[in-house]
Amino acid sequence: MLENHYRSKEDSTKLRAVQFLKENIGDHYSTLITLERNGDEPIPVVGENAIHLSKEYIKSKIDEGWQVKKHSRADSLIISTRRIINEIDYAYEAWINSPWYEDTPESVFLEYLLPYKIANEFPDVWRSEMNVTLKSHIPKPNKLFSYSNEKKKFMWDYKKRYVRKQTEKYYKYDEEIMTLSDYPSFSEIKIFGSGICFAGSATVTLMMRSIGIPAAIDFIPYWGSINGSHAIDVHWDPIVKKLVKDKPFDIPVAKIFRKVYGRTRIREDIGSVLTNLDSFPISYLKDENVLDVTTDHVKTVDVIHAMPEKSSSKLAYICVYSYGQWKPIFFGKVDNGRVTFDDMGTNILYRIALIDKKNQLNFISRPFHLTEDGRKIFPTQRAGTMNLSVNRINHGEQATVKKGRKYALYYVSNTGTEIKIDTKTSQDTTELVFRDVPCADFYVLREMGARIDYSRYFKYEKKNQNWMVASQDLNYQAWIDIE
Repeated sequence: MLENHYRSKEDSTKLRAVQFLKENIGDHYSTLITLERNGDEPIPVVGENAIHLSKEYIKSKIDEGWQVKKHSRADSLIISTRRIINEIDYAYEAWINSPWYEDTPESVFLEYLLPYKIANEFPDVWRSEMNVTLKSHIPKPNKLFSYSNEKKKFMWDYKKRYVRKQTEKYYKYDEEIMTLSDYPSFSEIKIFGSGICFAGSATVTLMMRSIGIPAAIDFIPYWGSINGSHAIDVHWDPIVKKLVKDKPFDIPVAKIFRKVYGRTRIREDIGSVLTNLDSFPISYLKDENVLDVTTDHVKTVDVIHAMPEKSSSKLAYICVYSYGQWKPIFFGKVDNGRVTFDDMGTNILYRIALIDKKNQLNFISRPFHLTEDGRKIFPTQRAGTMNLSVNRINHGEQATVKKGRKYALYYVSNTGTEIKIDTKTSQDTTELVFRDVPCADFYVLREMGARIDYSRYFKYEKKNQNWMVASQDLNYQAWIDIE
């Protein structure tokens, strides 16, 4: 039926849009959310039969003992033929009527403008509402200034001056308010009105797509240089011919991935050596629709490491340090006794591991600092001792030593093991002095008994803690791109 709907020559792109959606819809599932309690009818919050509920109502139900339940449903069972036609027609009209139409390949239209969703959120109808919101508050693109003369500036300025300002109608950043799902739908974003970076990036991305700007979400599973993760919205740049963020990253990033609608090769590469993915430790790479875009954002190098002689492993994993734990962030295939990790961000502390029979990390390398020119700096313990004066557990704004709390200092040995040196309680000052400390390359200061381990590795140089990050005095919230 869909193919018959687009039979004229003028509909050739729309016909390819039908084919693109049909070829890939089988990979996509959506999250439906209900509130449930024994003996009561489930209350649909997000999904086909959901009714509009306030966040106060949802909170009150949770306080009464109702539980949040998530259900997965195939998009092929949700998206009707009429919905597909509407999505294609709406996206196509927004595209061909934009000043950047001739600078946007059809492949970019299909992947970054046409899709009705970003990740595995429920596919609400969002284009028409967002388009009406934007049309009533922003001028038509061709009235801002000459697109043909200022293409790069035009896209950036249009997004910042107009699109971002309208996100306030739906969303404001608040790290204390969490949505019910990892990837909130448009209706869930409207319910809560606040959230962390993914909700904000999703709002901007959907808004841009609604007015014909190709856009997507790039996500950082773990920064590598600081604790935590992040998501950013990216938009089409007609000059460099790729999707870009508003401004370059100011701190090192280990890996950056993008949610796309079409199938990518990452899952296929994993499946070529692993028939059973149960033991594969990186959940986001099990997705058929994740694209590695690290080289689009930062300088990268391939990391090559020799495997243990008796190892029969076909894959190895490169890890970064986040919240006191080593987290696998990418995989490499083993070939001729060596493993290669493609396109890794530089100026990051890494460690390489295998997965044992209990699905635990088994490290086969010491931690090493990957320099900008691709060298691996491994920790060494040198002869002699020194005194260390330290006042921070990491480089965040809230990371200073607190009075009355106990801290332990460790150094990293030649084997990569953390060796405790001493413990001290901060008294009248936030400065802790550790005497006769072994000379080593890497140290870590931990608050003992802390609920979350915020500590990070540092070097001690010129009587200061060096966090191996370009920017000092980092404020984590500064990396949220929603302004």
